[in-house]
Amino acid sequence: MGFHSWLCAKSKVSIPSPSAAENRARDCKVHLYTSNGIRVSGYSNGAGDLVVEKADLMPNAVARASHLHRIPRVFNVEEFVGKHEGSSTDVAGQLVKIVRNVEFAPEDTWKDLDFSLPCPYQGHFYDPQATADHLYNGNYFEAWKSEFGSPNIDNGQRANNLKEAVLSFLEDTLSPEEAREVVTGETSITDMRAAVASHQQPAAPSMLMGDRAAEYGLLMLLDDPHFAERVDQLSTATYSPSL
Repeated sequence: MGFHSWLCAKSKVSIPSPSAAENRARDCKVHLYTSNGIRVSGYSNGAGDLVVEKADLMPNAVARASHLHRIPRVFNVEEFVGKHEGSSTDVAGQLVKIVRNVEFAPEDTWKDLDFSLPCPYQGHFYDPQATADHLYNGNYFEAWKSEFGSPNIDNGQRANNLKEAVLSFLEDTLSPEEAREVVTGETSITDMRAAVASHQQPAAPSMLMGDRAAEYGLLMLLDDPHFAERVDQLSTATYSPSL
């Protein structure tokens, strides 16, 4: 089989696997459409299958009610689409039209929807950049808050503290060239912190944050206009040879 996950036909946001979803009941519920007028509602299982909750006929559907009774409780999305669109399974992965439940509208029809592109991460998000891009529309603060936030603490202030800690690491711990490599994406902050930690005793306060939190902190830092001037200085920094 080919694809395990697609982007929502409406929002272009990825449909996550249950293991990557912040809220499985919300994030994994989808609606799959076929050109003959069937809409299947259910949950993506992260392996290319849909666990069916219900199936409906859309207005002016070519399909008949008897087709609904033959829909299995769980089916492979590519196989199902291929069967209803008259195409091979390999091609069917490019003919999927699937909508996240949070974007769903009763008036949606197959004709009005774009085709769903395959998710480049196939529903699994291992790094903060991908998690933010595919689950939170590039909102790094919301992605960070979903993993590290607390309902009883000012998360905005905590995020600012994290950005300051990352900036301190870049400015005070790294050489200008090392800081530039991190800011421009030539080297990950995780790899750079590991290299520094291997020869730094004792660790500086900015080294005590977890790697994943540091990755989020860097993303938020680079996205925050209040830090733009200081980040720009780091991104253009190079060694100044002494004469």
